This record gives sequence, C-alpha cells and structure tokens, in this order.
Amino acid sequence: MSQNPVENPTLTIIQYNTTSYEELDYSAETSVEPFFLDSEFTFPVHKEDRVTWLNVIGLKPVDFISSLGKIYGIHLLAIEDVCNLAQRPKVEDFDDHILLSCKMNYLRNGELHSEHLSIVLMKDLLFTFQEYVEDIFDPIRKRLHNRLGQTRKNKADYLMYTLL
Repeated sequence: MSQNPVENPTLTIIQYNTTSYEELDYSAETSVEPFFLDSEFTFPVHKEDRVTWLNVIGLKPVDFISSLGKIYGIHLLAIEDVCNLAQRPKVEDFDDHILLSCKMNYLRNGELHSEHLSIVLMKDLLFTFQEYVEDIFDPIRKRLHNRLGQTRKNKADYLMYTLL
C-alpha cells in the first residue's frame, strides 16, 4: 500500500560534528534557489568541519530537485534517477559523488508501505530524497541530536551506512 505523493517538497538541513548539532527546515513550491539566495539566510549550507545532511521529502515538482542538484553539482543523470519513481535499485559512481537508489519498505499500522529512496553521497555531504512524508529517519535524527551512538564521531559515509 502506498501513500499520497507530497505536493510541496520540504528540505531539512542538519549539520553536526562531535560537539555541535544544527537543524533547519525549509519548504518551497518549485525551487530551492531563493532559499539559498535569501539575505536573511544565516545557516551556512556547508561547513568544512561538519557533516551536512540534506533530507528532501517529496520528489515533485522536479524543478525543486533539479535546482538543488544544480547548486551542489549533482550529475544530471543522478537527478533523473532520483526523480524516476520506477527506477530499479542501483548504485552509480560519478566523479565526485555516489548515487544509491532503492525502494524502502516499512510497516505502518500493520500495513506494508513502499517508497522510492535515493541517497547521494559526497565528501562530508549526504542527500536523502524520500517520496513521502513518513519519516523513518526520525530515530536517527534524534540519536544525532542527543549524541547517542557513533554517527556524530564519523563522516557522511557512516551516516549513509546508519540510514541503510
């Protein structure tokens, strides 16, 4: 059983290292570019001494995902795979990032749900693209916030491992 697609995507940016944790939520109808160009935006999009996790919930409109890919230099073919809900599971290695696309299955109220999930891994950056609002990553987010486990002591590749 599936859920209804998200109309307006949301972006959650989490930055952390062993001593700090910051989180910011953003919602937009079409593009993330105004968010990054907003003069009141004081949350740095990426800091060298931290891991940055950008979690996008909702894969439509495609312009939202495309503009995020353009800002961070995610390969156009990777963006196409992120937005293709019929994409078969795959891992693809690009010059400076890796794409993993798969189906994420979980139980909710005794019913099996399935959604398209894509992860893009870069140096100290991790992107997760989820199809629906159901956020099964919330327990990991709470562990990061509360300094539980090993994730805050490691880099983005360990975060990817933890999410999987």
